[in-house]
Amino acid sequence: DFPRKQRLGKLHPEMLPTPTTTPIIKMKRSARFSETSTMVIIERSSSDELRNRWYSKDERATFAIQLKRDVRAALRKLDATPMDSFREQDFYDCVGIELFLSREILKSTPQRRYNHVLSILRAQSRQGLSHACNDEELSLISKQSSEWISTRCQNFAAMYWVTIKP
Repeated sequence: DFPRKQRLGKLHPEMLPTPTTTPIIKMKRSARFSETSTMVIIERSSSDELRNRWYSKDERATFAIQLKRDVRAALRKLDATPMDSFREQDFYDCVGIELFLSREILKSTPQRRYNHVLSILRAQSRQGLSHACNDEELSLISKQSSEWISTRCQNFAAMYWVTIKP
């Protein structure tokens, strides 16, 4: 849930530009125009149509309640059932909610996500100060800081495969 509705600089003063560390970068701007254009006229959506395009606050609250129920049911099942007695459907019921089945993972995930985004933003800031743009470096930083989630997903996939495999 990063960056929420707060600005990064508000949370991390060291990331704010200062007159001594941030040079003014003048970029050449240009625009191109096509020789032909296509215009499509659509009717204005009614207020009911607009309202139905997004989940309402009540619907989102219902989803949250259902998620809590699903997690509690999965935890009860995991506590009460030996792993060798799990049926294929029992594992399918856990897919997508693995994060919520471990309190430690649940607590650490938001901070890890935040740190992941922050590491990329800091690298972009460093590159901006040196007038460089190194996509390979950003890709490597992203890969390294998200390796934990890749490993976790691979472990879950392997567990499901071994357990459900005919």
